[in-house]
This record gives sequence, structure tokens and C-alpha cells, in this order.
Amino acid sequence: MKQRIYRSLCITALLALILSTLASQVLYFQFYDKRTDANLMLQTDALCAGINEIAEEGSDKVKDFLDDYLQDVKRSKNVQLRITLVDVNDGKVLYDSKGNAETMDPHLDRTEIEEAMAKGSGQAVRTSKTLGRNAHYAAMLTAGGRYVIRLGLETSNIVGIFLRILPAILCIMVLLFLLAMQMANRLTHQIVAPLDHMAEKIQKMDTPTVDLTDDDVYEELRPFVNSVKQSQQVREEFSANVSHELKTPLTSISGFAELMKDGMVTDAAHVREFSTTIYDESQRLLALIDDIMHLSRLEAGVEMEQEPVNLYLLSETIIHRLRDKAMKHQVSIDLSGGSAEITGVRTNIEEMIYNLIDNSIKYNHPNGHVYVICEGRSITVQDDGIGIPEEDLNRVWERFFRVDKSHSRAIGGTGLGLSIVKHVAELHHAKVDISSQLNRGTKITITFPK
Repeated sequence: MKQRIYRSLCITALLALILSTLASQVLYFQFYDKRTDANLMLQTDALCAGINEIAEEGSDKVKDFLDDYLQDVKRSKNVQLRITLVDVNDGKVLYDSKGNAETMDPHLDRTEIEEAMAKGSGQAVRTSKTLGRNAHYAAMLTAGGRYVIRLGLETSNIVGIFLRILPAILCIMVLLFLLAMQMANRLTHQIVAPLDHMAEKIQKMDTPTVDLTDDDVYEELRPFVNSVKQSQQVREEFSANVSHELKTPLTSISGFAELMKDGMVTDAAHVREFSTTIYDESQRLLALIDDIMHLSRLEAGVEMEQEPVNLYLLSETIIHRLRDKAMKHQVSIDLSGGSAEITGVRTNIEEMIYNLIDNSIKYNHPNGHVYVICEGRSITVQDDGIGIPEEDLNRVWERFFRVDKSHSRAIGGTGLGLSIVKHVAELHHAKVDISSQLNRGTKITITFPK
């Protein structure tokens, strides 16, 4: 992870340097062009003012004036400036500082001259792709309306400017990138160090003296850390509960077996009683182990084949299996509704429905009723049994949680039935609704998605 963060920061810095360089070049070129046009127009205005003073003395006098102005320009080292004087009547070039005026074509079709004749002044920029240069022009109509004076200036275009300063840019970019690499390395360490510290503490969280405080983690990661803590707590509680639940039947089995081994039980009736107890405790132990293994597979999210499942027909089969148990507890079971087709893992759904109906039988009163209703994409199991206190409704899904521990021990059960129900529902993205009242019964509805 450290290397990925470091590479990402370096790449980000490099891209930022490239984009900022290109952006600065574009902005500089735009500023450079605007400044060039503004200065050129100021010079044209000054030159036009001088021509206006001597225009009445004839074109020769104007040409001499332009020659003198050009010499002043050369002495100021601005040798790229081009001065052109155009006759308004026919567009004939009367004077050009960089060419033979007599051989030049009329200039009335030039953009800047057309604009000057129409508005009094005009500007244009023409680009030479071969030379990589721009020609800026500013033109102005003289006061008498007889001439158009035009100044031209060649400048490097953006490509030419960029190529000229490219070596300097590259040197600066290399230096900045090296600096960015150093900063990226330091920043990577600052980012990763708390994560490494947190990971180390998470690995050692089984040690009672090790705990994560708010100062150990980023604020954004606190929900994750809290989840880890909660998972750890659940794991510890599960381990403690498993140990207790396994120890209880094993202690009973071991005690009775020891009495029988030592010959302290000789009466046939007592032998039969003790053997029955050992058998019952062994069955409870096997059921507990089976439920633990089943719950572990559900929590692991092991992929299993899904198939069409008819909730009504499946419930009918399960009720038939539980009929004898229901008669023993003096509880009647009623199935209603109709075909409820869903897609899911048959064995898991069967286990879920079995646990729901089995619980309703076990936690019921003599002459009680269990109602199983299948309709649409849902199944409801309702009873008129002992019910669940309102404060315990959210806890019944916890592993090994029992509302009435003494009663639960007497009727058997592993304490994992509703946990299995919850996990099966979650794996099928089903919604679970539960309502209950003490001594009036419990109602649980599982609704499967479309």
C-alpha cells in the first residue's frame, strides 16, 4: 500500500507540473498578445498625429517624416517594426519600410485597413505556420481622410515562445519533481504510519491490555475500528457461550458415566434413567455442534446453488415432520395461504422455516396454536405462546440469547435457532419483521425480494 500511495502522489505531482506549465504558457501568450496589440496601437496613434500635422504638405513630406521616424525606431533597437502608408482612394502603397512600395499590390483588402477606413482604426493578427511567427497590425485613418497609416510587428507565436524557453522549463520541472518526490515520500510516511500503528494494534487486540483509542486512528476510520471492536466482542462472547454450552452437557455426561463406571449404580431403573440422561445430553451436544457448524457456514457466506422454492409446499413438509413434537407439547399447527414461489438455497430456507415453527411449538402453552401463513413472497409464523418482552426483541437474534433461560433449558434447544434464521434471511436479502407480547404470542414475517 505504501508504494501505491507513493506512486500515486508522484504521478499526481508530475501531472500537476505539466498542466500548470501548459496553463501558464497559454496565459502568458494571451497576455503577451494583448500587450503587443495595445503598444502597437499607441505607436500608430502617435505616428498618425505626426502625419496629421504635415499631411497638407504632400506625400513626399510624409515619406520623409516616416523615414525619420523609422530611424528613431532603429536606434531604439525595435528593428522589427514595419511602417506602411496607403492611399485611401485606390489602396496604392505609397510607403513601406520593408519593401518596394511601387511593386506592391493595393492594400484595400487588408482586414486592418478595411476596418480603419470604416471605423477610423483597426487591428489584425496573421500567423505564419511555416515561420512559427505572428504578424500584428494596427492601422489608423489620418485626420484628412487621405491616408491610412499601418504599423506591423512580428512576434513569436506560442509554439515559438514555448520552444525558446523549453530548456529552462524542463530544468525547473525536473527540480520541482525531485522536490515533489521528497515531499511525497514524507507525506506517504505520515499517511501510512497511523495505519500501520492501527493494524498492529488490531492484530494484538486479543491481548486484554491492548486497545485502540481515538488518538490511534483517523476520524474517518473510527466506524471501521468500532466495527472491529464489536466483532471482537461478539467473537469473545461467542467463544465464552460455546464453551459454556458445551461444558454443561459434557459435565452431565461425564458425571453420570463416572457413577456407572465405578459401579455406584446397580439398580436397573437407575441405570436406565442415567443412560437416558446421557443419551439426551449427547443429542443436545450433537445438535449444538451441528447448529454451530451450520451458523459458521452461513457467516462465511459459502456460495450454494439456488433453485426455485415453494414456501407453501416446503412448510407443509416441515409441519409433517414436527407433527409428533407438536402433539407432545399439545400444540396445533395450521397452514394457510397458497403457492409462494421464491428463488433460494433450499436447505437453508428449510432450516429457517423449521427453526421458526419449532420455536413456536417449544415456547407455547398447552392447547396453544401455531399459524403458518404463506402468501406472495413471504412466510409468517405466528403463535399464542409465552411471548417476548419488548426490551428483548432486538436481542433474540443474538447467538445463545434466551429470554427465559430456565424454561429454555427445560425444553431443550441450542439458543442458535433465531440466529440461523437471521443469517439465512440476510443471505437471501430478505426482510425480517418481528412483533411480540408477553403471554400473548410472537409473530415473525420473512419477506423475500423479487
